[in-house]
Amino acid sequence: MALLVALVAGLLVAWRVAIAVKVGPGWDTYAFLANAAEFAGKGFGYTEPHRPPLLPYLTSVVFRFAPLSEAAIQWIDGALTVSGVLALYLLMRRRFEAPLALAGALALLAVTPLWQYTGLGYTDTASVALSAWALLAAIAATERHPAWYLGAGSLFAAAALMRFTALLIGFALAVWVLSRWRPFRTAKWILGGVAAAVVAYLPAATYYQDRFGEPLFPFVFAFGITETITAPGGEGSVADRALFYLRELPGLVGPAGVSWFILIAMLVSASGIYVGSIAHLSSRRPRPRPLALAAVTSALAVYAQFGGGLVARQVTIPVAVVFVWRALAPLDGEYDGPGVRVSARPLLDATMLAWFLAYADFHGHLGVQVPRYFITMAPSVLYFTVLGWQLLIDHAREHPPAITEPARGLVPGILKTLLVVTLLVGVVARVVTTPTEPDRYVAAARESADWLTRTDPAYAEETIYSDVWPLTSWYLQTNVRPMPSFEETRAFAHELDKSTAGYFFTLRGRRFGAYNEVRTDGPLTVLQRTSQVPVPLPRIAYLGSSWDNYLENTTDYSFYLDSTAGRYGFEGTAFLDALSAEEMRGYDAISAAGFKWRSHADCENALREYVEDGGVVVIDASQNLGGLAYSVADTIMLDTVIRRQSVDADAQIGVAPAFAAAHPEIGAVNAEEFIDETGGQWRGAVYEARPGLPALRTLATLNGKPAIQVQALGEGRIYWIGYNLVW
Repeated sequence: MALLVALVAGLLVAWRVAIAVKVGPGWDTYAFLANAAEFAGKGFGYTEPHRPPLLPYLTSVVFRFAPLSEAAIQWIDGALTVSGVLALYLLMRRRFEAPLALAGALALLAVTPLWQYTGLGYTDTASVALSAWALLAAIAATERHPAWYLGAGSLFAAAALMRFTALLIGFALAVWVLSRWRPFRTAKWILGGVAAAVVAYLPAATYYQDRFGEPLFPFVFAFGITETITAPGGEGSVADRALFYLRELPGLVGPAGVSWFILIAMLVSASGIYVGSIAHLSSRRPRPRPLALAAVTSALAVYAQFGGGLVARQVTIPVAVVFVWRALAPLDGEYDGPGVRVSARPLLDATMLAWFLAYADFHGHLGVQVPRYFITMAPSVLYFTVLGWQLLIDHAREHPPAITEPARGLVPGILKTLLVVTLLVGVVARVVTTPTEPDRYVAAARESADWLTRTDPAYAEETIYSDVWPLTSWYLQTNVRPMPSFEETRAFAHELDKSTAGYFFTLRGRRFGAYNEVRTDGPLTVLQRTSQVPVPLPRIAYLGSSWDNYLENTTDYSFYLDSTAGRYGFEGTAFLDALSAEEMRGYDAISAAGFKWRSHADCENALREYVEDGGVVVIDASQNLGGLAYSVADTIMLDTVIRRQSVDADAQIGVAPAFAAAHPEIGAVNAEEFIDETGGQWRGAVYEARPGLPALRTLATLNGKPAIQVQALGEGRIYWIGYNLVW
C-alpha cells in the first residue's frame, strides 16, 4: 500500500510540478536560487544568506553539474512533497486502517495552499515532510531500536535547516519521546541523537560563523523577529487572530467545489472523536495525582496563550499534553510508576495534537495570518479528520445500530467508503482546477531582463535597482539592489541618485526627471538614467540598522546615507567594526544606531582613531540597551558612560541658547508625545563623561535634561543623541 501511495502521489505531484515550471517560481524561490548558485560556485553577487540553507544546498548539487535553471529547485521541491505524503501515510497507518490512511495521506495534496505552492520551490511542504520523517524515526527509536535516535536527530536538524519554524516540531517529538523512552537503558543513543543533530548543523554553523561571526545566526535572527511579532498585543485580539485558520478552514482544506463536503466530513469526525473519548473515559477511572497535574499544566497553558510570550506558550503546550495523556490514556502497565509508558496508539494522537497546537499557537499569534502557514498544520488536521472516522467505525463494530442484521454489518464499510471517496474527490477536484497561466511578474521579469541583455551588453557594470529584485537579479545574472519602501517620490529619486543607478525596474507609477521609460513588460517598467546627478551631496556612512529608510527624509535629503547592512540588518555596515579608520576617512561623517559588532575593542579603536584625526561621529545607543547581545547599557564607550532612562510623555525639547543663536534656522522645536508603540513609557540612552574627564557639552534638552551632547576627542567630535530622539 505504501508503494501505491508513493506512486499515486508521485504522478500527481509530477503533473503539478510540470505546470509550476510553466507558470514560474515564487518570489522566495529566486532568493533560494541565488543562494544555490552561490553554494555551487556560480554566484552572481546577489544572495539572501538569512534564508534557510538546506533547499538551496540540495539545488546547488544539481547546479554543480548542470546549467543554472529554475526547474531544478522546483523538481526537488516536488520530490520532497511526495516523500511527505508517504511519511504521513506511514504515520497514519500506525493508527488507522490502510484505506483510511491512504486517503488521508493523499488528501494532503488537496490542501489549498499546499497544492498552490507545490513545485514553486518553497520550503513549507519540504520542512513538513522532513518533520514527519523525524517523527517516524523517533517512533522507531522507542519501538524498534534506539539507534533510530541518530536518524531522528539528523532529520530534526534537516527540517529546521529547511525552514526555521520546523524547530517547533521538536515539541511533538518531545511528547512522544518523553512518554515512551527508556532513558537509562538508551542514554547513549539519546545522546547520540543530540550529537547527530549537532553534526548535521555543523556545515551551516561554519558558514554562518564565517559570514556573520555568529554560528546560530538564522535562529538568533528568526527568534528576534518572532519574539516581537508574536508578542501579546497588536491589532485585534489574540482570539480573533488565532481563529483565522478556523474561519478559513473550508477553503484551506479543499478546493471550493468540494470544501463544504470536506467540512461536513470534519464535523462528522469531531462527533467520532467525542464518541470515542466518552467511551474511553467511561471505561476507566482517571488516576487522581496525574489528573491534578494535568489540570494544573492545562490551566497554565491556557493562561500562557493570552498573557505569555512565545517561549512560555510553546513550552506549556507539550507539558500539558504529556500530563493529560499520562492521566487519561491507557498505559502499558497496570500502575502509574516511573517505568510505565503511555500506550503507543493513543500517544500518537497526543503527538499529533502537540504538532497542531505548536504551529497554531505560533502562527495564530502573528499580527498577520497567511493561508500558506496552514501547510504546517495540515498533517495534524488531516490526522484528526481520519481519527474521528476511525473511532466511529470502531464504535459501529462494537455497538451495531438497531437495524437489520445484514445492514448492521455494512455500516463500518459504508462509513469507510464515505470518507475515502470524500477525500479522494477533494484531491481530484484540486487537480482539475489547477490554473496554468504563466505568472505575470515572472514573465515580466524574464522578458525585461532578456531585453536588457540584448540592448546593453555592459549592463552588469551599471547599478541596477528593482521592485522585484530577486527575479531581476536571477534573470540578469548580476547583483540587483532592492528598492526600499518610501512614502515620498523624492525619496526614490534620492536613493537612485545616491548610487547613480543606471536602471530601475519598477512596478510603481512614479517617474523621475533623470530617467526615461525604455521598456514595459506587463506590470514592470524599465527606467534608464539619462542625466548625471546634478549636485553632489555629503556622504555619511551608517553603522547599524534602523535609520536606513527615514533619516535622510528627516534631514530633508541633505546628504547620502551609505549602508551595506543588507535587507535584514546582519551584514556589512550593520557592524560597528565593518570599517577601518582609514575607510571611515572616505566619508564626511559616521552615524551609528542599532549596531552590532564582532569585536567591541576593534570597533571602538577604529572609531577613536577616526575621531582623533578630525572625524565626526553621531551616535544614538538607545537601541543597544536591552537583550543579551550587543548591549552597551551601563558600560563605557569612547570615554562616555551610557545608561538607560525614561522620559515624560509631554517632555519638551529645548535648544541650548548658544547653539540656537548660532543656528537661528532651527527656530522652535515641537515633538509629539514620547510614548512607545504600546502606549508605554518612552526610554532611551543618556550619557555622561567618564569620571575625571571634562563634561559633555549640551546642545539640546528634554525637560531640562541633556538630549543631544557633543564630546571633543582629539581633533574631532562625537555627537551623542539621547532618548532615541531621532526616531
